[in-house]
Amino acid sequence: MEVKDEDLFHIGFHQVKSKYDKLLKEKYLSSAAVTSLARNGVTPFHLKLAYERNFGLKVLLKDLKLNLTHKYMDLLISFLQKEE
Repeated sequence: MEVKDEDLFHIGFHQVKSKYDKLLKEKYLSSAAVTSLARNGVTPFHLKLAYERNFGLKVLLKDLKLNLTHKYMDLLISFLQKEE
């Protein structure tokens, strides 16, 4: 049986994904984006840290090959700004 990339999850996938409940409920991120972030073990705290660094959020998302639409990027940034 061949293991594919989409079959691989971060060991804490479900725990990490649950940290995005508020973002999903308020539609700041899509379900697909949250799944991708959680698979890589990236929590909202990591997004906030990356955002606070110069262009860190864009670099992080690019490294994860996660292309957010302009709408979702703006929503995510507004959420991260409110969480300060």
